Amino acid sequence: MARILGEKPVDFDFNKTLREIRLTKGEHVRAFIRDKKLSVGIQLLKKGEKYGEPAHPSGEVYYILKGNARMRVYSKNKKSFKDFRAIPGKAIFVPSRAIHNFENVTKDLVFLFIFPGLDDVIKKKH
Repeated sequence: MARILGEKPVDFDFNKTLREIRLTKGEHVRAFIRDKKLSVGIQLLKKGEKYGEPAHPSGEVYYILKGNARMRVYSKNKKSFKDFRAIPGKAIFVPSRAIHNFENVTKDLVFLFIFPGLDDVIKKKH
């Protein structure tokens, strides 16, 4: 369960949370903070999984904790893209309104995500 920021500082146990999400079925994600000003969480993608993210109204940062994958970030018009190696210690910034995904997960991937506000996905007509 996500904690809401307030006036008191808080800390989070990443290892405990990672153990918990490994045991869940379905999407392995947990938000530590969900607030009007900031959202922070951790996600696990298992080897071989693909994960696509729709465009968000604001930019987002992914910090890779464990694993190995490729992150693809598309331009706003989706006519071009840039690939990044998602490896431990790498931080990847995704601009606002950019569709992005993780592919080629060769080792279980664990990453921290940080973005301003709540996770409001931009609805696109297909």
